[in-house]
Amino acid sequence: MDGIALTSTPLRAADIDTAPRLRAVGSIGVGYDAVDVQALTRRGIPLMTCGTDNSPTVAECVMFMMRALCKRGAAMDALVRQGRWTERYSELPTELLGKTLLIVGFGRIGTRVARLINTARGGIVDEAALYSALNAGRLAGAGIDVFEREPALSDNALFTLENVIVSPHMAGNTRESLDRASLTVMRNLLSVVDGAPNLDHVVNPEALGKAL
Repeated sequence: MDGIALTSTPLRAADIDTAPRLRAVGSIGVGYDAVDVQALTRRGIPLMTCGTDNSPTVAECVMFMMRALCKRGAAMDALVRQGRWTERYSELPTELLGKTLLIVGFGRIGTRVARLINTARGGIVDEAALYSALNAGRLAGAGIDVFEREPALSDNALFTLENVIVSPHMAGNTRESLDRASLTVMRNLLSVVDGAPNLDHVVNPEALGKAL
């Protein structure tokens, strides 16, 4: 086996040791939390990601979550379905117009859309502190795609709040983004086998020197 294409499957040192012919590892996406990068580097094996293949996908999800929170999409839907039409003025939606937006991280995704919603990695946000701020009204709402623990536990206190919208770490996954990433992974792996690795997608470039 000369190459491995990964999704969310962990790749530990012990796994790498069972593949003496391994020359390259490609991640279908941009995350590699579950990959032992140091073990790959020691063997001179490059780990390659998919660059910006899912950046517009995540950016679109951020916009969806922001708008859904501002317009109280889930709550408005429930009012109609549950016959509570007369309650529609009890808590009005808001607008994005005129609001100040904080961009946390100005990389591949942050440059495409303001990143007010956490679609990055679990652990960046303190969930207990977030719950307290939302429950006390210090924050108007939160959109969460990633959690401190995944899969997220169903008794997570954040799930009891109406001003929270959540998704199961899927912000970067659509039919189109996965099609792009699948092609990129294969091109990445083949570039190593062909002796001309795509350096823009290599996580551990120091591994290439050891492979030579």
